[in-house]
Amino acid sequence: AGPGAAAAAERRAATYVGKDEPFVLKDAKFDKQYAQIYFVRLATLRPLVRERAERLWPGTPVLNILDVEEDVECIVVGTVYKDMKLKASVLDEYGEADAAVAAAARGAKFTSESDAVVLEDESARIVLGGEVPKGPLVTGVILAAKGHVGPRGKFIVSGVTSAGFPAQPAPAPSPQQDKYVALVSGLGIGGPGYSPLRVQLLVDFLTGHLGNGREEELVQQVAQLVVAGDSMRVASDGAAPTVQEAREGSLPPLQELDMFITQMAAAMSVDLMPGSQDPTNVTLPQQPFHRCLLPSSSCYSTLARVPNPHAFQIDGVSFLGTSGQNVDDIYMYSEGEDRLDMMRQTLEYRHLAPTAPDTLGCYPFWDREPFVLGECPHVYFVGNQPAFSTKEVTGAEGQKVRLITVPSFQETGTIVLVNLKDLSCQPVSVCLDGLAS
Repeated sequence: AGPGAAAAAERRAATYVGKDEPFVLKDAKFDKQYAQIYFVRLATLRPLVRERAERLWPGTPVLNILDVEEDVECIVVGTVYKDMKLKASVLDEYGEADAAVAAAARGAKFTSESDAVVLEDESARIVLGGEVPKGPLVTGVILAAKGHVGPRGKFIVSGVTSAGFPAQPAPAPSPQQDKYVALVSGLGIGGPGYSPLRVQLLVDFLTGHLGNGREEELVQQVAQLVVAGDSMRVASDGAAPTVQEAREGSLPPLQELDMFITQMAAAMSVDLMPGSQDPTNVTLPQQPFHRCLLPSSSCYSTLARVPNPHAFQIDGVSFLGTSGQNVDDIYMYSEGEDRLDMMRQTLEYRHLAPTAPDTLGCYPFWDREPFVLGECPHVYFVGNQPAFSTKEVTGAEGQKVRLITVPSFQETGTIVLVNLKDLSCQPVSVCLDGLAS
């Protein structure tokens, strides 16, 4: 078979159901206080956390923080707040920033040995001591802590728990043949280091015009492409651009992105998610690209302009993904380096973006909390990460989730193929001298 054979062959189809309704803002209003998000989050998750704590530590009383007594073992449930010396503050603009703060701002972590963990509910707050978990513990997590109040007023922790993985829908019967969902993020069109040739090679590969017979057979089995954010980047010399410069600078990358999506949508179904660098709102949930920004590709029914986070089901397999902001923020404000573990912890916390709105911008919801996970996905992916990694994790009730960090294509030239047959996944690297998998 020669080049183009896969394009002529029939591409495998899949049944697709979008599940983005919780992340779509129908009537955006910004006149609410952010405190309401924490009230709703606590009210939603506290019964689940309390139930799990009572199963884990039967017979131990669950008390409001205001009612705990010294040396009496009990369980308290509340919202975590991390008091962090290195966390940026708006007040730093009006005084001399500490050297340590400035150093952290140039790096990737804002943690230090002096960080303190506080638990608070509607009645009071208390500082935690003892066996306080390290790793991806961040402000905004709803936690149950077992312990007692020590002589200095700290709550000496002997154990903690959270809501745990949500219930998982049973997957549909696995397809008999291999069928893939392709994940790509960080195209970086128009930004520093952008390679138009490599992006065109990606188009040629996914449309069946590049590679040998093995690659042609593989791309026939790709039923869906998900572009997970940061598709474009406006080149800058470091200075803040004027409004006119920003408009003029974003037009060529938008035109190239429109051309890329048009070529892909002509060959397969495409979901286009926004990211932190894309022309939409910065706060989560990011709303879809406006159709006027992509006039050519928006004419295709195979293109779905979707929000970030993005949830969908394909052939009975449920996917949940973000463009990376939630995990990047957890990374900066927690200990540890394992981003897959941070993803697993968001499932344990049953919350997709616990650091919002403290250090991660989000819409001021007041009557619901869309980032609370109502069901457990089968595949959970995060885009724009430093490198590809994956593993399968299992919840307390047998939920199995495939975790995937999707690397920046601009930095690595790598996309990820997820097989709907068995949820295995493989990276494919598009190099200027060929393909590697």
